[in-house]
Amino acid sequence: MKKVVIVLPEYLGKHHHPRRRHHRHHIRVWLAVGDVAVQLIPNGGIHMSYTLDVGKTENLAIEFLDQNDQPMVATPKPDSPAAWSQLDPSIQALIAAADGNTATATGLAAGSDTIQLTVIVGGQTFVATMDAVVNAAVPTQTLTSVGIIATPA
Repeated sequence: MKKVVIVLPEYLGKHHHPRRRHHRHHIRVWLAVGDVAVQLIPNGGIHMSYTLDVGKTENLAIEFLDQNDQPMVATPKPDSPAAWSQLDPSIQALIAAADGNTATATGLAAGSDTIQLTVIVGGQTFVATMDAVVNAAVPTQTLTSVGIIATPA
């Protein structure tokens, strides 16, 4: 999966002091949508967007990475299942898995919707907001077979 990391400007330039020898390992939580994954900032928010067509489905998932952006060997367990919500259920159907780690969004009608994910890990709340634009279904013609026709000479 291709990773795209978005860093908010207020987090740039914040590093541990060089004399600090004991570095705590931090859990990083990512929201993955298709080929894009974005790191969720503790007690902060990330805003993303995606586009899909009516009748198409987008898979949404949380990915847990360590301080080196590598998948956690043991997946951290959220304090409770992640909460998925949306503003306009008439635009897309949002169905979250029972454990809250994944969800699917299926385009129902042309328009825009906003999905929000809230997950708590180790007492830290992570929030992500995602806008979705659903395009109207465009009928397409697909070649499914060929035939031979006889025409008079």
